[in-house]
Amino acid sequence: MSHLLIIGGGPGGYTAALQAAQEGMEVTLVEETLLGGTCLQRGCIPSKAIRTSALALETTMRLADFGLSGSPARVEWDKLIERKNQVVELLTSSLENMFKARKIKVLQDKATIVGERRVKLAHSGQTINADNIIIASGARPVEALAGNIIHNGIEVIDSTDLMNLKEPPRSMCIVGGGAVGCEWAFILSMLGVKVTLVEYMPRLLPFPNLDEQISRLLAREFRRRKIGLVLDARLESYEKNGPLLDITLSDGRRIEAEKILISVGRVPNTQSLGLEVLGLTTMGGAVRVDACLNAGLSWLWAIGDVLGSKGRPMLAHTASYEAKVVVANIMGIKSEVDYNLVPSVVFTVPEVAWVGMSHQQNPESTLHTWPVRQIGLAQALGEVNGQINLVSLNDKLVGAHIMAPHAAELIHECVLAIKYGIDLAELADTIHAHPTMSEGLVEALIN
Repeated sequence: MSHLLIIGGGPGGYTAALQAAQEGMEVTLVEETLLGGTCLQRGCIPSKAIRTSALALETTMRLADFGLSGSPARVEWDKLIERKNQVVELLTSSLENMFKARKIKVLQDKATIVGERRVKLAHSGQTINADNIIIASGARPVEALAGNIIHNGIEVIDSTDLMNLKEPPRSMCIVGGGAVGCEWAFILSMLGVKVTLVEYMPRLLPFPNLDEQISRLLAREFRRRKIGLVLDARLESYEKNGPLLDITLSDGRRIEAEKILISVGRVPNTQSLGLEVLGLTTMGGAVRVDACLNAGLSWLWAIGDVLGSKGRPMLAHTASYEAKVVVANIMGIKSEVDYNLVPSVVFTVPEVAWVGMSHQQNPESTLHTWPVRQIGLAQALGEVNGQINLVSLNDKLVGAHIMAPHAAELIHECVLAIKYGIDLAELADTIHAHPTMSEGLVEALIN
């Protein structure tokens, strides 16, 4: 029986373990903390649990809009965090049970590659040999910016610190207008925190494959909700001024906030992996791999955020798909990842989702649009802001950019259409239930 060893228990690592075990391999997974990695323990899941509480609170603030009356709810931070913890614990337990059912060995330790097909565990001192090794060690938040803006867990925090605060701050300066920064801007604002977001690029969500109009519409939502937004600027330094921080920006402006939240990207965890022992080098701190995700030796593979962001989105579902690709390659079935088909989702209000190319990337493409306010269900939900932009080339869908309620669910129909080259006419001729948000996809195509 082939033995697979996996370093890291995040979405990439645990998916590879479950897939390999299902294919009959002996699997050992080494994880320093808890199964689930950043996504389950400190990122995607806990932040969405808190977001759900924030949305519930916002609904109570809008009772009159729905013909109802009553007192708005209030935030009980300790209970909110307790619920978040319960969700994480439930999903962690479920994952652990799946591992037990498939007889996957989990070692809570730190693994370093010490030779060909061999790792050593830091705490137990144990050496393990394996036929194949997958590096899935993930990434960590960027900790230092300009001047004295360095993560210290007190004034300058990251999202993990935020979710472990004993009480929410009254005001927050968020650094970074990417997915994490934008999501927390909306969550905190809904919870009553005064938020200012600073982004050094001229637009929010400055990804080249996201339609620029969607970024502009999202900025409009910031203004509508009175979330402070500063574009084309960086944080330079801060000084303590009583309970507040006096923050200086690169354009000379000054803002005040109780805390600074750093959300400007992640750094691959390649330190202490032992790559130098194998004569391997990193590229910008990321593990180098070929199209099949092989790391340069027949038995060594890498998946997930440890690969960095060049040419691939650093997302949990990217890592999960890469895991399946690597397991297939280990089994001798050549497989590669088409990163053009990886959907991106940002859980703002409304949600933003996109896949494929933008119209700006190829001006010869055709742009099909439909406003969310003209979708029946959107009016019934009382959530009418947003737009659906579809991009086609030669009568095939090549991109989709959605800002709408449930955009995170709508995007998958577009992924399917792009992957299998479905004609626009066939997509438009597909019956969509009424009333649903997905009707907007058809309206964009036929109008």
